[in-house]
Amino acid sequence: MRTLSHLEFTNNVTNALAVQRNFDPVTLQPTNYCNGQSYDFNFHFSPSNNTGFVQNFLVDPSAAYSAVADGPLNSGQYYTGLTFDDVGGLRFLFSQSNHANEYLPPGCTGAGSGWVDGVTRPGIGKLTFTRMPWDSTNNKFTRRTNFFTDYYFSMGPPGDTNLVQQNMKRVIVQPDFLFRAQDSIPTLSFFQKKPFLRGLNNGFTTDASSWQKNSSINGPSSDKDGPGVIQGPIEITFNDFSRFIRVAGTNQGPAYSGIPFQNIFIFNQWGSFTDTTNVVAFNSAPTNVVSATVRTTISPSGSLEWILFGNINGVYRIDSSPVLTNWTPKLTFTNTDGVFTFTNGVTSVREFYRVVKIGQE
Repeated sequence: MRTLSHLEFTNNVTNALAVQRNFDPVTLQPTNYCNGQSYDFNFHFSPSNNTGFVQNFLVDPSAAYSAVADGPLNSGQYYTGLTFDDVGGLRFLFSQSNHANEYLPPGCTGAGSGWVDGVTRPGIGKLTFTRMPWDSTNNKFTRRTNFFTDYYFSMGPPGDTNLVQQNMKRVIVQPDFLFRAQDSIPTLSFFQKKPFLRGLNNGFTTDASSWQKNSSINGPSSDKDGPGVIQGPIEITFNDFSRFIRVAGTNQGPAYSGIPFQNIFIFNQWGSFTDTTNVVAFNSAPTNVVSATVRTTISPSGSLEWILFGNINGVYRIDSSPVLTNWTPKLTFTNTDGVFTFTNGVTSVREFYRVVKIGQE
């Protein structure tokens, strides 16, 4: 409904401005209603961090959030349709009368003689995704030049506008959107002396600090504060989880699929779905394991520190080998806490390590 537009902390005084960002699907005027339900908002501030946000909430506590745009989804859930206000939002975005002053993306120049920027532009049909080639020899993206036609409105007689086009080009040396896959770096924590990992997000992306805000050329009124333009470089990273992994404990207590909660290490599992009511198709079958690496580091003194997560009270053995064969036992221990750390000095001699649970070699 409303979002934070301005925030300032001065002499123990907080100045904030929230702007209306919800519009009636029929009249296109600002409104506090969404799908027939009234919303209000609160400010939340943290002066010590110089941050704040606006929290929107339903006036009727017994009502439920209904809009797809507002509804949080859990893993594996998806929507099969749109609500009245969701369609209204799309109607507003794709309306031929939805014009706004916008700047072109950085790096744009005219492909011919003369060109204009910072003018009124329509908001339809301007998004095109083109794959950027990768130069594996030089380990970088291949430089390319995109040519495109830009449309904008030129003011004519009073009350009259003309749609004008100009030929543009843009030199690109890196993608505007880069999709990557990598392992996350979890944080090891303890609850009631039981270990668990947090920070295992499905993915993350760069922030919006580089995005273009066009409020300066659209007027100061609250309904003209923007719109913004998403511009790169933006990196969207997905955690490289190919399987749903569980490290099971041996304690007594509540269980998840027969596995005690006290010592369980869970990764999310990637899957796919269609617009039918068929169940989600997972990429691979669940796998139970008896140990998992939390972190490996080399200390300033030159020692290897290998932190592992495993079965509580399980008996483990650390082996070493210079060539991944003919393993030699180095250490046998009982994992009393669920997490154990192996430390060994690093030398110029190559050495590999593995962990084995006794009885499951």
